[in-house]
Amino acid sequence: MEVIWGNRLHRGDYKYIGGFAHYVANGGNENVGRWHRETIDLRQIYRTVWPDAAPAHVYEIALFCDSDETKTASISYFAGVALTR
Repeated sequence: MEVIWGNRLHRGDYKYIGGFAHYVANGGNENVGRWHRETIDLRQIYRTVWPDAAPAHVYEIALFCDSDETKTASISYFAGVALTR
């Protein structure tokens, strides 16, 4: 599962690539270029994407920036990342 931003998608949307779920934490061109405090519930997203699956455990978190094959550059800044129970 990936949590993403999308310029054509908006908060709460889901995108699937080859059956792999992507939850949109935020998005839209109007949100580009400024800081945002994001809080998401990974457990709820997991239960929405896979309602009949067994409970899962977080074992890896990755932060990255991807221009999604648009042949353009993208820059992202991350600060104060925290995982809470």
